[in-house]
Amino acid sequence: MKIKNKFKDLKEIFYDFDGVFTNNKFYLNNFNEEFYIFNKSDSLIVSYIKELKIKQSIITSERSNVVKLRAKKMGINLIVSKNKLFEIKKIIKNSGKLSTKNIAYIGNDLNDLDVIKYLTHTFCPKDSDKNIIKFSKHVLSKKGGEGVLKDFFEKIISL
Repeated sequence: MKIKNKFKDLKEIFYDFDGVFTNNKFYLNNFNEEFYIFNKSDSLIVSYIKELKIKQSIITSERSNVVKLRAKKMGINLIVSKNKLFEIKKIIKNSGKLSTKNIAYIGNDLNDLDVIKYLTHTFCPKDSDKNIIKFSKHVLSKKGGEGVLKDFFEKIISL
C-alpha cells in the first residue's frame, strides 16, 4: 500500500463519530441503553492506516460510553469536545510539526463545518448535510455507517 502523492504528507486523521462510523441513528431500550450499528470494514481500515504510521482520532461532541468503547476497541484516540476546530488548532500548535496540510478530516454535519472549511484534506459521506457537501474537498460514495472509512482509504491509497 502506498499513499497517493496528493496525500503523501498526511500525519493525522480525525473522524467525526455519528454519521461517519454510524448511520447517524441510535437505538434506545427501556433500560436507557444506547445501541449503534457499525461497519466491520471500518475497523479493518483503521488497522491498515495504523500500518502507514498515520495517527487517528475520533473527535466528537458525543459523550456516550459506546463512543469510548468503540475508540478503545479500535485502539485510536478519542477527543470529546463541543469545539472541534479549537481542539484541532490546539493539536497543530502543540505538535510543532503539524499543519492544515498534514491532517485529513471526515465529518458529516453542521458541527463539522468550521473544521471542513479550515483543513486542506476534508471528506464527507454522501448523505452529509448539504453545507458539508458544499465545502468538503471530497464527497465519498458511501453513506454514514456503510463503510465510509474504506471509501476514504481507497481515495488516498494506490494499491
